[in-house]
Amino acid sequence: MKNKKCSKAALQAAVFIFISFLIVFTAWGGGIRLLTVMSGSMEPEIKTGSVAVISKNITDFKDIGKGDVITFEIGDSLVTHRVAEIIEDGIITKGDANNSEDSWVVTKDMYYGKQLFSVPIIGYIAVFIRQNILFTILIIAAVLIAAKIFKERRVQDV
Repeated sequence: MKNKKCSKAALQAAVFIFISFLIVFTAWGGGIRLLTVMSGSMEPEIKTGSVAVISKNITDFKDIGKGDVITFEIGDSLVTHRVAEIIEDGIITKGDANNSEDSWVVTKDMYYGKQLFSVPIIGYIAVFIRQNILFTILIIAAVLIAAKIFKERRVQDV
């Protein structure tokens, strides 16, 4: 039982440290950006609803290679696709789930960053929180109150 508690505490600590690391690098402009994936063009590699962790200022455009997953701007949108080919004019990309390469050439001025990794499902939660901040605060408050009541009852039962 004690090992199970230690394992749970270690996991919680690791998750807390990881999330703190991402928040710090995102907030202080450390070159890391979190983007919510809202289409299935990169499935099964990156699932819809994932959060893609992008290195915005860490990987230079000239260091991008074939097979890398990059994010770039098309108009007012950010697109995350795989590098299919590097040509003299820039980079040809393609979504993993798409049948053909993209019709544009990604140039240095369009380049946003390179994907480091993605975390499934978290994006749905992030979008929900952004769109329903008051409701989210109420849910968190209710969970904290319920946890406190549960904990007090367990202490009284002992």
